Order: sequence, then structure tokens, then C-alpha cells
Amino acid sequence: MRCIEKTLYTNGRIVTMDAAGTVAEAVLVAGNVIEAVGPKDELAALAGPGCRAVDLRGASLYPGFIDTHSHASLYAMWKTHCRCPGIAHLEDVYPLIRRQAERVRGDDGIVVYNFDDTDIPERRGPTKRELDAVMPNRPVLVFHISGHTCYANSKALERIGVNPDAPFDDVNVFLGKDGLPNGYIAEGMAFKAMGELMPAPDQERHKALVRV
Repeated sequence: MRCIEKTLYTNGRIVTMDAAGTVAEAVLVAGNVIEAVGPKDELAALAGPGCRAVDLRGASLYPGFIDTHSHASLYAMWKTHCRCPGIAHLEDVYPLIRRQAERVRGDDGIVVYNFDDTDIPERRGPTKRELDAVMPNRPVLVFHISGHTCYANSKALERIGVNPDAPFDDVNVFLGKDGLPNGYIAEGMAFKAMGELMPAPDQERHKALVRV
């Protein structure tokens, strides 16, 4: 009869994810099944001799949590900018832009992120002209919640080499009915804008932002 290998995880935060938010001392796993969660000494006795021991060294352990698409480093960068909460209408994003403009230096880009066009009745993002009316002299980006597209004003388009007043031949620069860039940019151009207007903090600052 084949014996199932057991592993005892200790010396960390065993986050159970139960309704009470319990954090335990240890967890005993048999094969791929969580056999017991609780005090370290009790589980050690339950595990018996020959059990593999893993010292978590203060780390946190979550059950069945498989993160296949994480951007912790990028999230840390976003935290220095303005998060767009749930808004009722498109025009609600404009006060966020003005508020962020007061927080950053005059030569820095104004970035609002987490904008969701599917959650407002207009079902669209702000145009170049609308953003220009709000902030004509400083570059502005309103990033979509997907992180792959954003809405830019004329100053922001200029920063990434796009003439806002002339046709531009790039599949990631969207044009309006007038044949000119309408401010909506995607993928490569959106990432270029991110690099230009969201410069990475120095290493120590970046580490601190990840930890918070």
C-alpha cells in the first residue's frame, strides 16, 4: 500500500480564508489535501514521524491560491497615482484629474487609473478634446481598468510622438471622424505612454511600495 507523504507548514501566517478570517499557526497537508489546520504542537503530533517539515520563516500561506497573472511591481507604481473609484458618470473622472494635478509637480504627468467605461451609462472614455478642456497645459492619461488602453490629452500624445492635430498611422492610435487622433490609445502606445508619464521610482522606493 502506497503511503501518502505529509507536509507540515509552520512558522508563518496560515491564512485560512474562512468567514472569521482565522490565521493559524500551522497546516498539515497529506498529498494534495489539507488534512488539518491549527496549533503547531497539535499538528506535529498528528503528523507523526517522517513528516516533511517546511519552515515558512514568517511568510503567509493561502489555501489553493494560484496567482498566474500578477503585476505586484506595476501595482506598486500605480499607487503613487490617482485611482478611479466606482463613478456614476463620465464627467466624474474630471475632478479626479484636477485633484491629482494639485498633488504632482508641474512637469509630471497626471495619471488616473482603474477607469471602467463599462460601468457608466456613457459606455466610453474621455476624448482628447474633453481632456484638453479639463487640463490643456499638462499631459493627462486616464488608464482603463484593463491596463492595456488609456485616454490621452493632446499634451500626453505629444509626449509619445503623436501629433494630435495630424493623421497618425498606427493601429494602436485611434482616430476620430475627423481623421485625427481622438486620444484613445492601446497596447504598445499605451505602454509607451506609461513609460513616459509613469517613470519607475528608485529601487528602494519601489520595494517600499510593494511591501505596503
